[in-house]
Order: sequence, then C-alpha cells, then structure tokens
Amino acid sequence: MLLSVIIPCYKETQAELMRCLDSLAFLSDMCEWEAWIVDDGSPDNMVAQWVSERCDAHLHTIRQDNQGLSVARNAGIDRAQGEYIAFLDADDEWIAPQYAQLIRLLMREKPDILGLRYKSTPTPYYDGQATAFMAAHDVVPSACAYIIRREALGPLSFTPGIYHEDEEFVTRLHLLPLRLIMTPIVAYRYHIHQGSTITTRSESHLNKRFDDLLGVIERMSKERQDAPLHQKALERRLHVMAMCVVVNLIRDGYSRQFVYDKLQRLRHLGYYPLPPCRGIRRYRWIRLLTRYPWCVAAIHSILRRS
Repeated sequence: MLLSVIIPCYKETQAELMRCLDSLAFLSDMCEWEAWIVDDGSPDNMVAQWVSERCDAHLHTIRQDNQGLSVARNAGIDRAQGEYIAFLDADDEWIAPQYAQLIRLLMREKPDILGLRYKSTPTPYYDGQATAFMAAHDVVPSACAYIIRREALGPLSFTPGIYHEDEEFVTRLHLLPLRLIMTPIVAYRYHIHQGSTITTRSESHLNKRFDDLLGVIERMSKERQDAPLHQKALERRLHVMAMCVVVNLIRDGYSRQFVYDKLQRLRHLGYYPLPPCRGIRRYRWIRLLTRYPWCVAAIHSILRRS
C-alpha cells in the first residue's frame, strides 16, 4: 500500500468531514491507499456512523477520549499500513488535481519527504537534504504540508497536550538525515472557522498558545547539534519561531501586561530582543521595529484600536 492519510476529527460537522473525504476520491484511480479518521472524543459520537454511510473500504475510524490533536495523529501513525503517511485536518481538503501531481511525483522519485504549499511562494523546487533546506529556507510549519515515508519517521511523533505541535514536529523532521523534495505545488485548502485554535481569543487560550510555542523554543534550543549544518538549520528555525512569537503578540496579545510577560520569557530564553540573523529579509525589519518591549506593546495597542 502506498499511502495512509491520517485525519483527526473533533466537533467537525458532517458536511465538513464529507467535504474532506470527498477530496480524497481521486486516490482510488492512482494508488492503493487508506484513511484513518481519528474521532478525538467528539461529543455527538457520530463520526463512525457518518463514515460507514459512505461504504468505502478505504476508510477506517478510531474513537478515543478527547486527548488533543497530537494524540489523535499519533494514534493514526500507529495504525498506518502505507509506505507513506500524509496528514489532513477534518475541516480542510486537498485540491485534487494538484495533489495528483504530488502522488505521481512521489511514485516516480520515492523521496523520504515530499512537500507542498498552502499558497504560492517564490521558494523554488528543491531536491536534496532536508536539513540543508531548513538551513537556507523557511519551512512550512504544518505537518499537513508533507508526505512522509513511514519508515523514515522512526520514533518521531507529536508532543501530546500542546498547541503548536506542528512547529516542533516539522523542525525535528527536517533535522533527520532524509531526502526532501520541496515543491511549489499548492495542493491544500485550509479553512478557518470560529472556535478553532487560531480564532479563539480568550485569555486562558492565548496564554496556553504562547506558552506552548515558547516551550517548543525552549526544548529545541537545548538540543544543540554537533554537525555545523544541523546547528545552522536549528538556529535559523529558532530565530523564525521567536519572530513568530513577537509578531503574534502584536496581533493577538491579550493585554499590554500579557505582551510584556511573554516577551520577558522570550528574553530569558535568549531570543529577545531578536538576535541578528542573516538571510531572512522580513526578520531584519521586524527585529528593528520591535527592539524594545514598549515598541511591541505600542504597535499592539494601535492595531487593537484600529
């Protein structure tokens, strides 16, 4: 079997899940495949029934207590029988013609990792070492942007109980000695809806979001690499994540004090003020504009009033 698609599901509507599964239909004309729909404790307990009504032998369901996205994905990985694994969120969809291009490329080239895009980007087609790519380019910080050889993952899995689990997973994935083909193909349609991790704005939710991302930076910063290329790739990625903390505080910070508190933790980790980093044009400007905490808080306040 070529491909296992892992689809975590929690509180999605039947229409959203069916749209997601409809986007997989093209696979049947291309390869042997399966999909594991992991119901992460949805309150209505209807996922298995909705899937069974499709009468599609490619589709399998797992029901577990609500434990979060990481545990749901790990459960799918444990059951996957395909040579490759791909991730798809239950409220999103694949763009069939473009994803078919990826499957043909996968069957022809057999890389360890095959990457796609969510939107058009000037980053060119790349075929080489994953670590070398991350040392020179921005990675797509979503697991859904990659098709990964199951054997190549080894013990790598998603950290349970956190938001921004993709940031850590994708970073660790690129530090493995793997062949990556990164394409400019836009093959994933991401849907934003109210109540999602990104759109929820309560103080407790935002506090966990920022603390979890800072936790990823803290864990990864302790894993110094011996090889110069690995160290360069890790440092570049940590600089980008630190920049994301600052930018997200400007956009989503709950209050001025909230902003100061998170910047203080980032300072403790050694990434605020943002350290110098070459090769990332937007980083340079964000670093200059946010050198002092009051700058971040001021921009945040202006945007909140606008």
